Amino acid sequence: MSKSDVLSLVNQFAFDRPDPSLISRTYDDLLRVLTARPVLAQFTLITVEAGQSTFTLPEEALSLHAVFYDTRHLDHSTPTDLEAWSTHWRDETGTPIAYTTTHETDRTFRLYPAPVVPYALYNPLGGPPFGSGHPPNTLTICYSTGGESTPRHLELILMLDTLTTEYSRESRHRDPAFAKACSDLSAVCQQLISLT
Repeated sequence: MSKSDVLSLVNQFAFDRPDPSLISRTYDDLLRVLTARPVLAQFTLITVEAGQSTFTLPEEALSLHAVFYDTRHLDHSTPTDLEAWSTHWRDETGTPIAYTTTHETDRTFRLYPAPVVPYALYNPLGGPPFGSGHPPNTLTICYSTGGESTPRHLELILMLDTLTTEYSRESRHRDPAFAKACSDLSAVCQQLISLT
């Protein structure tokens, strides 16, 4: 379902009283908060060149949740944490054990240490993720995505949270009781699909 469909439902439940620009911004903000959690996640393989330490997130990525090198889950660390390993951590090479996003550009992350072995060609043998067909010496990243299309299981939650925000704010149609009912129902829905 698209954003416009969800906002149409909001308008129907609110009897066409909300300000269209406000509910659109509210929807965008709620979707941004929702995608900060790994509920709209995607995994992508990234090829690695020997000595390459910085990588850029795919265009559709909103936030990075996890990084794997081969089958190892890398720790998300700060530069201070990495300096505890070595004061020259940016120049070291080896098998990556951690990554950092601090002091990098907006959509970039850095591995520590930089890999020394280039990626191997992908040989899809099927099976589970990180199974026998997983290419060695590659990065796998887990990141949130978003956009115009909302997954069906999140439509009701986004609609209820938008109504909660709309009826909680100061306006001629403010209704704290209805806002609380929407909020409570949204919480129940989130528990049913294990978002909380």
